Amino acid sequence: WQNYPAYKGYYCNVLPFYGDPQTAFNQIYQILTASGFTYVQYQNENVFQKGIGALTAPTFVKVSFYAQTVQVEAWLKYAILPGVFVGEIGMTGFIGCAVKGAMKNAVHQIEGMLQYYAYPPQQ
Repeated sequence: WQNYPAYKGYYCNVLPFYGDPQTAFNQIYQILTASGFTYVQYQNENVFQKGIGALTAPTFVKVSFYAQTVQVEAWLKYAILPGVFVGEIGMTGFIGCAVKGAMKNAVHQIEGMLQYYAYPPQQ
C-alpha cells in the first residue's frame, strides 16, 4: 500500500492507461457501487464516497484519466459529526483497520481491472 506523494493519510497510484476512459469509468463505477460507494461531489470534485461518519470513517476514492495514464487516489477522513469531516486517518496503523481493509480491497479491484488497459493496442 504505497503513498504517493509521501503523505501519510493519502494513497495515490499512477498507472499506464491505453483505453477508452468512459468504458473504464463505467467498470470502476460498477466495482465501487457494488462495494457500497456512491458517486458524489466533494469539495468541488467528483469522487466515490462510502460512509458519512455516523459509525465508520468516511472513505473516498477518486479516479482521474490523463493522456496515457490513470490516477487512483484514496483516503479516509475523521468525522466529528455525520457529514462533518476533519483531518485524514493514516493509511497504516490500527485506527480504522476494518474500513481501511475494505477500501484497500476496492482499490485493488480497480487497479486489477485497469491492468487490462496497461498496454497500447496491437496494430
